[in-house]
Amino acid sequence: MQNEKIKEVFEFPCGLNIENRIVLAPMSTDSGTEKGGLSTEDVDFILKRSEGFGMVILGSHSVSPSGNAFKRGWNIYNPANAPILTKLVEKLHEKNVKVVIQIYHAGRLAQPAFIEGKQPIAPSRIPANRKFASYPRDMTEIEIQQTIKDFRVACEIAMEIGFDGVELHGANTYLLQQFYSAHSNRRQDRWGGSRTKRMTFLIEVVDACIKAIKEKAKRPFLLGYRFSPEELETPGIRMADTKILLTELTKLPLDYVHISLSNYQKKSQEGLNIIEELNQVIPPSIPFIGCGNIQTPKEVKEISEMVSLFSVGNATLSDPLWAKKILQGNHDIKTSMGMKDQKSLAIPLPLWKSMLKAPLVFFKEDLAKEAKK
Repeated sequence: MQNEKIKEVFEFPCGLNIENRIVLAPMSTDSGTEKGGLSTEDVDFILKRSEGFGMVILGSHSVSPSGNAFKRGWNIYNPANAPILTKLVEKLHEKNVKVVIQIYHAGRLAQPAFIEGKQPIAPSRIPANRKFASYPRDMTEIEIQQTIKDFRVACEIAMEIGFDGVELHGANTYLLQQFYSAHSNRRQDRWGGSRTKRMTFLIEVVDACIKAIKEKAKRPFLLGYRFSPEELETPGIRMADTKILLTELTKLPLDYVHISLSNYQKKSQEGLNIIEELNQVIPPSIPFIGCGNIQTPKEVKEISEMVSLFSVGNATLSDPLWAKKILQGNHDIKTSMGMKDQKSLAIPLPLWKSMLKAPLVFFKEDLAKEAKK
């Protein structure tokens, strides 16, 4: 099943063009260096999977030492990490692939062990519904202003390194989302209370990055925003909240919005297809990147009819040439892998170990073969 639309060159509002409409989704490996840089394994992992994609989004890079969500996660604030990022961007540019870096702050999802033993900071002193969570402390006005500045500085560093854009990570219950959520934000000052006030922090972060790009970008530079449409917590973000958020965000000069979703066919808690619902509020002028369990040519065709672009991550774990095959109309897609394929697939060991904890997701065919013996 061939889909010619995905092969078309795509132009973002800022004027940046990408060769096609397939995006390598941001993925975290938890295998960075001690200083929070990309390891050699990380670089190999990304380069091996970049073939055929119009754009690559590098996974979560923290903007502050207080914002690390992973033991061996990545950050953009340490100058020591700039050289390896620069080299990776250069190598991807040689393949005619545009590169965006996703920047974030973990907020209450940071663990003391990952932030020099300190207490995590968050909008309010409400722990996340996670087994590992600890009580965060309320961010002070000074800390809020500093974090907004940290996002701006991260954006400026990304421009200096040579990236083609930044994606603000407002999904997966990280800090930007925490401020908007009625579960994690119980403040009664200018940063919380009403839905409009809970939106203030993330709007100011977006504005700070817009100003940085306007003042310092010497070429077209993307600014994207990733979001999660719903939360399970009560109170928490629901589709009505997300629709209002997107209505306000898309009034700003963003280059795209990118949903975080486990399945592109997923329905909201009200029972309607989430992507189709959000298409009603996202204006055609703002590109919408869809995602979620896209593997087969049939699924590619379906998602490409729903959104401007789509991102794929997990499908490349078992088949690093996934995007290239899709563009060529090659239906020989590998949807599973063997338990001895780590090195041939260039998957960093920490990520591989986490995959082994979900064998029926990643190794189903291998397990089926063993069962027949």
